[in-house]
Amino acid sequence: MEHFTFTLVSVTSAGEISDTLRFTGSGRMKKTADGWLLRYTGSDGAGNGVTSSLKLWDDGRRAVILNDAYHLPLDAEAEAELHLPAPGGTLSLTAVTRRLSWRIGERDGEIILDYTLCQGGSSAADMHLTMALKEERETI
Repeated sequence: MEHFTFTLVSVTSAGEISDTLRFTGSGRMKKTADGWLLRYTGSDGAGNGVTSSLKLWDDGRRAVILNDAYHLPLDAEAEAELHLPAPGGTLSLTAVTRRLSWRIGERDGEIILDYTLCQGGSSAADMHLTMALKEERETI
């Protein structure tokens, strides 16, 4: 599956507040020597867009989300630092990976990224991303 369509559901929870975003779009996938690289663009019903890349390693325990604002490494065995541009400086967070799971098939796939963002040792937000992939077929 080189070309795919996707549905991405992102759930962010912070205390009693929860926000769910749903994006649909398309992308390209490339098999690398040590995993997969996905590049994708999509939007939600309100016109908000997402353009990102996702690197998945064959070992099943590492992934990295890559976009213009940040690179977020996720590792099942180690915490990762995330530095985001913010008004007046930089927001420093730590990502604690709870679950990484993916299956890439010839015609479809599913990716689950589950992690917590912490600030100053306290949980700031729980993140749960689910991405369903389907092979994009050419239409004549």
